[in-house]
Amino acid sequence: MVIPKKHPYYWTILISLTAIVFVSLTLINISLNQSIEKAKSYDSTVKKIVAYSLLKQIEIESEEYICNGQFNLSENNYKEIKGSVEVNNNRQKIVEWKDEDRDSTWAKIDNSNLYVSSVNMDKRLDPYHYVRIIGMIRDNWQETFYCQISTSSGTHHIMKVTINPIWSDNWDQNDTNTYFNPVLLSCRVPLGQVPASVSVTTAPCGKINSRNNFRITDNINRNQNIFTVCVKPLDFLDDISNRLIQWIEISRYNSTYPGEIIIRKFSKITEGPIRNKAQRNFFKNMWQRRRYEIIAYNNCFYRNIETSQFVIPLDIDEIIVPKQFLTWEKLLDTVFKSSPELQENFASFTVPNAYFFGELSKKGREAVFFLRNMFRSSFSPAEESGKSFISTKYSLTVFNHYVLDVLKPGVSRSYFLPSDTVQLNHYKESCNAVIFPQCVKYLSSPKIKDRVILKFKQVFMGKYNDIIRKMRDLGTL
Repeated sequence: MVIPKKHPYYWTILISLTAIVFVSLTLINISLNQSIEKAKSYDSTVKKIVAYSLLKQIEIESEEYICNGQFNLSENNYKEIKGSVEVNNNRQKIVEWKDEDRDSTWAKIDNSNLYVSSVNMDKRLDPYHYVRIIGMIRDNWQETFYCQISTSSGTHHIMKVTINPIWSDNWDQNDTNTYFNPVLLSCRVPLGQVPASVSVTTAPCGKINSRNNFRITDNINRNQNIFTVCVKPLDFLDDISNRLIQWIEISRYNSTYPGEIIIRKFSKITEGPIRNKAQRNFFKNMWQRRRYEIIAYNNCFYRNIETSQFVIPLDIDEIIVPKQFLTWEKLLDTVFKSSPELQENFASFTVPNAYFFGELSKKGREAVFFLRNMFRSSFSPAEESGKSFISTKYSLTVFNHYVLDVLKPGVSRSYFLPSDTVQLNHYKESCNAVIFPQCVKYLSSPKIKDRVILKFKQVFMGKYNDIIRKMRDLGTL
């Protein structure tokens, strides 16, 4: 065996290569460290900018006025809004509505086109506290309003109102009709003060009366739920009692947390399942009705900002179905553990929508509506038709899909959850292209067999049948 001789410059070349590799690695390491430090510096700068922006926002919202003389207040000079709730009360008042009461569910502010629906205390930017007033303004929201705040310590403060429209002109941009538009009015409370009541006026020193003065009560029940489901006002004259029970039970299976349902019109036979939860209001057309639904969602949101981590606006034909888990809680817990920054950087987490149309497949004898159809359409685009887990920590206003305005700078409106982790099953018996122009697109898309919801069937059927038996025994069904 012949052993080759080493090249005379072997050791020189080897040492040179070693030195080059060492220097290269050193330079790479220095470069990485510089990049990390630069990133840290950038991150620190971004945080400082965001903090400055928030303080600037608070400063702008702190315009205060002084009037000669005292407020004209008395113990009986308060307005209670029928159909609203005590501010931040966790339990909805039980009200049986009559037609003659419907005009008293709103409080009209004198010398304005503003109607107040609810008044809410907001401490989420502690130590900066706000009174949030949800209402409607006829036509446009360019009017100027003032909050006259009376505190528990006997001081009085007049603050200029900040107005956020809770509507996008893009939603009905070709409509020239005049509507009552939903708005959020924000009044900052002076530091260290506890508001007892607030009056809304059109002039800094405007007259206070029982029509524009609202008592503010703090929420003494601060027990934290993870989820609260909010359902828009419903109209139905047919008997949907069974379907309503099915939807409530499958939603409870996923969340095990409370929900709020507002019913406007219902058949007598359907009264049993939703008795003591009825509100009735009437609207001229679809676009005004949709504006009222926005009010209902925001009322529900603000009722729960201190008692729930997430609010979920859902319709009774929609079910959020985790793919890999059994509950919403486990789903979000996994998402946030894998990407901790998401929870602090986004105000809502949107679930992709898939339609289950009756035209795609139907099992006519199946009693449970979400077990009749195991075929769905393709998923809707990210910003179309999805529903969201809306964070009560970072959201200012909401609508039926996700957050409309965020609470503070630096937070994005929505993060779109991937369809391999969760989906929104949206059940429609038929697809009317006049009402829903995208029908043709979804009906012509490939039919996809989807049986993911069957993992809930066994437990669901046991609970559902038990509830039906109990309601029949009580004579409420």
